[in-house]
Amino acid sequence: MPVFDTIGDAWSSFSAFFSDLFSSGNETSEYARLGGVAVWGQPDTGKTTFISRLRGNTPGDEKTQTTSRKVYKNIEGQTSEDFCYRIDELVDIPGSRDRLNDWLKEVGDKSNIFYVVDLSKLNDNAYRSKVNFDIGKTIEKIEADFIAGGRGDAHIKKVSIIGTHLDKSPWAAVAACDANNVIADSDQMRSIYDAFGEVKGVIYSVNLMDNKSANQLIQDIINDCIS
Repeated sequence: MPVFDTIGDAWSSFSAFFSDLFSSGNETSEYARLGGVAVWGQPDTGKTTFISRLRGNTPGDEKTQTTSRKVYKNIEGQTSEDFCYRIDELVDIPGSRDRLNDWLKEVGDKSNIFYVVDLSKLNDNAYRSKVNFDIGKTIEKIEADFIAGGRGDAHIKKVSIIGTHLDKSPWAAVAACDANNVIADSDQMRSIYDAFGEVKGVIYSVNLMDNKSANQLIQDIINDCIS
């Protein structure tokens, strides 16, 4: 069985680790450091919009699709609770299958792994099959690197699922405070995280075009990444 969590328990361990995540004696002392961040997903799932939110930008109404690899470095952001964070490097990769190896390289290089899933498409078996394939390859890479590294008791990387288009999904009417748990318990999501094995997974749900929803997502991610 996979170890698959929602974000509800993230804050409880936040305080204990808070002080260790800040630099001391330099200009970055007020920032929580997230290190490298890898983001991927099938085309037209909201991946680039999610990256825009991580970069502290408010996306426009016009859809944009990534056609080439883009690298963003030394990103400084601030959550809705005035908590500051820094991402060392974030790479936007096209979601086409021929970029799978590029994605797996990012999985190997980065500390925090995010895979974007369009919740409104989860009843589509063909789409879900593609997601299952991507997740399976991602888990294989994480497990292989962990074994090859001989890391013993070190923590294996986790994978965070970013569920987008919540407002167009079968769970649109579910209260925001309950959505992550309800989605994680659904048959559609269970078919995805069955591939996780012993790798830990976290599910977030969001409407990225809604500022309140997106801001809460970023706050939850920061709390979870530093816990």
